[in-house]
Amino acid sequence: MRRRVLTLWDGKVFLALVVLMGCIIAAVSSYQHIYMKTPDYAVSQVIRAVRAGDTETVNRHVDEGALSGQFFDALVSHTSDSTDESFLLNIIRSPLRASFITTANLYLNWGLAGNTDNDEYQKTETNLRRTLKSAGLSVPLAGWHLNGADWSHDNTVKLYLYNDRLGATIPCTVTLEQTPSHTWMITGLADPEAFLNDLREVMKQELTEYNKPTQKKIDAIMTVRNVSSKIVSGQGRTFLRLSYTPVFRKDRTDIAAVKAVYTLRRDSDKVVLYTSPLRLSTSAEKRTYESQFLLNPLIPSQYSLIRSQTLDGMTGELHITAITLKDGTSFSLADTLPDGQ
Repeated sequence: MRRRVLTLWDGKVFLALVVLMGCIIAAVSSYQHIYMKTPDYAVSQVIRAVRAGDTETVNRHVDEGALSGQFFDALVSHTSDSTDESFLLNIIRSPLRASFITTANLYLNWGLAGNTDNDEYQKTETNLRRTLKSAGLSVPLAGWHLNGADWSHDNTVKLYLYNDRLGATIPCTVTLEQTPSHTWMITGLADPEAFLNDLREVMKQELTEYNKPTQKKIDAIMTVRNVSSKIVSGQGRTFLRLSYTPVFRKDRTDIAAVKAVYTLRRDSDKVVLYTSPLRLSTSAEKRTYESQFLLNPLIPSQYSLIRSQTLDGMTGELHITAITLKDGTSFSLADTLPDGQ
């Protein structure tokens, strides 16, 4: 009787082991044939590879050239505000775009592999930083981490990029496409403009915080209010006329020079349509001061202003960036973060 019980018990154990092995085999098979062929698996591999400095895996799952090209196109479009198809086509074919893609890809791959202690890397970093700064995006190049991602949705995945210098996380939604081998590859930015706007907003907040002490000193001397703008035409030329009221908190005769930046933005998406540095006058005591800028029809965004003859849906801002007193004291806001970042 005892032997019979043991035999039955051994049979149940064997059956349980068979079922367990079947579950394990099914799970492995499901992983290999289902999950490994999903966008989420490709993204998980990219995150792992980025953290490990595995450039081979990153290159297998990421079309870096396509990402760099789309980023460049968004930069140009954001800066020029042009929707002219021939203009954008010329930009896409331009040597500058090809150079940017090559430079960005070299920088990313060398940085990922840790191959940064050489003159070529430093030169590449300098060129890339100069290009971004000329487009008004002095973003830190170092200290970026791919911290995670959401689950995929309609062949798109939202990634989360964290930067040490900014102390901020920036979302970036990417698109994926299936390869002939049934794996997935990141092939583009789902919304390049939104990604750029998020970058700019974080940079603006960080720079504002950094400039706070200097800004308080400038405001203690002079501020401006009642800023307004309008289009003025005459004799075949069109001007953007700026009006503002200075508020002197220190005797204006003690002020030697005031530098400022005028910016005109579209309200709907905050795109910059016009920007220019200028010197503010303090030579006369009057309530309203005016400056005007000649618009250039060869610049797409300015041509649009000339044609519209109105600034409806746009807002002009005048920001004092530096003040020098006659005693030699000077206060100037930084336009980039320290250490070239």
